[in-house]
Amino acid sequence: MSITGKPLDNLSVMDFGLGLSTALVTRMLADAGAQIRRIEPSAGDPFYELYPCYPVWRRDAQISRAATLAAATTLAADMLAKADVCVVGGEDFPGVDWKVDVEELARSYPRLVILEIAGYCHGTPEAKAPAVDLLVQAWSGLVHEQYSDRPMVYAMPAPSYGAALQGLVGLLAALVDREQTGKGQIVRASLFEGTLSWLGHSWFISERSDWSMDLTIPKDVSQLMFRCADGQYLHFALVTANARAHVYGVLGIDDAAAGSAHSGLPSLAKGARNFYGDVDLLQSYIIKWKRADLLEKLWALGLAAEPVNKPGEVWDSAQVVHNGTIWREADGVRRVGLPFKVDFNEAKDAPRRRKTSENAPPLQGVRIVDFGTYAAGPHASMILADLGADVIKVESIAGDPIHGFYRPYSTSSRGKRHLAIDVKKPQGLEIALRLCRGADIVHHNLRPGVAERLGVDAHSLHRLKPSLVVLETSGYGSSGPKSQGAGIDYAIQALCGHEEHAAGEGNELTCYNPTTIDFAAGMLGALCSLVGQLCKERTGNGATVATSLLETGLFLLAELIRTPDGTFMPLPKLNHEQTGFHPAEQLYKARDSWVAIAARTQEMAQSLLAVLELNTRINKPRRAWGAAEAALIAEAIAQRDAAAVLAAFRTAGVWCAPCRADAKEVTLRDLKLRERGTVLSTKHERYGEILQVGSQFTLSRATTRPSGETASIGQHSREILAELGYSDAEIAQLYAQAIVVGQ
Repeated sequence: MSITGKPLDNLSVMDFGLGLSTALVTRMLADAGAQIRRIEPSAGDPFYELYPCYPVWRRDAQISRAATLAAATTLAADMLAKADVCVVGGEDFPGVDWKVDVEELARSYPRLVILEIAGYCHGTPEAKAPAVDLLVQAWSGLVHEQYSDRPMVYAMPAPSYGAALQGLVGLLAALVDREQTGKGQIVRASLFEGTLSWLGHSWFISERSDWSMDLTIPKDVSQLMFRCADGQYLHFALVTANARAHVYGVLGIDDAAAGSAHSGLPSLAKGARNFYGDVDLLQSYIIKWKRADLLEKLWALGLAAEPVNKPGEVWDSAQVVHNGTIWREADGVRRVGLPFKVDFNEAKDAPRRRKTSENAPPLQGVRIVDFGTYAAGPHASMILADLGADVIKVESIAGDPIHGFYRPYSTSSRGKRHLAIDVKKPQGLEIALRLCRGADIVHHNLRPGVAERLGVDAHSLHRLKPSLVVLETSGYGSSGPKSQGAGIDYAIQALCGHEEHAAGEGNELTCYNPTTIDFAAGMLGALCSLVGQLCKERTGNGATVATSLLETGLFLLAELIRTPDGTFMPLPKLNHEQTGFHPAEQLYKARDSWVAIAARTQEMAQSLLAVLELNTRINKPRRAWGAAEAALIAEAIAQRDAAAVLAAFRTAGVWCAPCRADAKEVTLRDLKLRERGTVLSTKHERYGEILQVGSQFTLSRATTRPSGETASIGQHSREILAELGYSDAEIAQLYAQAIVVGQ
């Protein structure tokens, strides 16, 4: 029986946050049913002017104002005493002092879950540096992930989106924990940690290596984005079995190697440009086709291919309308709504005590069965494993298709136990169903219809155990005209408008190298799984929770707002060099390396000009600066060493940061970040010590247990079967019949 209502009805939130990340957090909480009460600076919140989406995101909150945040918390004392959640922090703006002692806030309101989003990790030397998305992109090294010879600013504010998603996961985990302990705690996330959310595949250091460890998306890669005869672009992927043979067959390319099932796998044999395929060869054939005609041919063969759209162009498509991702406000404004769905299932199982101590992980005693493959599906349960869940990854006897590639596999499947079974055989399916009977949460990202055939879809699992929380992650949605399509990160980037948005003024297209949509879908999957678990902790009811790559891709452009007359508010456009949106908030090349500046006010801009001795050459106000002013600033900075110009800016009060080309090495070897669990150190038989990205938020009371341990195929099959009650003789027979493989 389905239960109606928004998933976070009756959740009370006090909002003191400023900037994009905290606005996104409270917007999502409000969309899920939470009641938002907000107190802003009486002098005004400057971000209303900075971000066109901000006034729309801040709708629905009951807003009052105070001179200082200390005065605001005093004013809101009665509300804080009754609230479930308090959101603080976010972005910084010159002259706005809106800080609060979160430790004191936690002592005053012990049941309150406090989410603090900062610029950098709490307790680190850079913790007091300005929290500005561009500066964090520079400091974190994200700007050096795309190209080998120059930095690139991400048009998607990746630090802010990452911090919002990680902060929401931590917040919901703390609410689940409170159901067990009756106590709140502080959840700390940061723009820096939010940036690391997107770098899992590329950020590894190992003592020893081989092709499996080394294979990662190279810088300077050319994605398979091609211009067609009608001047329109499409993007397709060759990573699935037989994809290259199918594409070559459609295009009429004679290539004997294309017949191999795995001939389309990425390879560095022909350099970074041709990592995904022979770009020039493919373009010479694709230019003869109209885009719509070629897409129809590729879709008929089940290939992952999409048109390259402008942001918002897909909003009126049949699948997006079917999914209901775009919400219309009462005044006709349209925006991206909640990128996941929660359908509660009446079970009314008696809530159980799981935690053995107040400091135990939030998900201690929660078992998750993960049928996911590749990245987006498994990534969700990996995040929940960091929170203490016992995650059992169920693979085929051949293993996850990416099991042979250590980096992408470990990034989304570390910290789990592994069972390898043939679920297509009755005995294998019985093992899977027995696992599910003893689980709390089940995850899969099987294509719609496949889960039903296997009997692990939400409807079948709820007949088996009504209190299960079942997460279904799909490419385009669980139903609708494109639900059977092959969903691949990069094709979804094209469809939703990211490649046009990322390109910069006057450029054609840019595809983000990190699989941003896969990672975000994993974070959303963890988030909505926790929403379901929170309901179960309170009511004993189960839930079906669902998200998709398409909904995720739209969510990552949530700043896009459509006015009642049907036009879109323009998104900020990167400059041609892809170094920034405004000359006063941009990357510049010094004599020896690159630097980032964020002079966000007229006064700070004047200080910037004074440092560079440009006061007499630039007379326009900051708001009127353009390419000419940027060129003058660039010329002045280019004559100085980076360290000298940064020191001069800091002395003058101009916000700035180095663009750290060595950020991966420095970050992964940072002992303090390892102590926090932000970086993981793992001893591996094959690779020696491995350093990689870990958990991206911290909890003040409950422990977390991020682990870099990455199991081999079926490594825990025997112990899991024994836990399920199989005898030694039965286990031996299952191995003999190849129902189960592994150790």
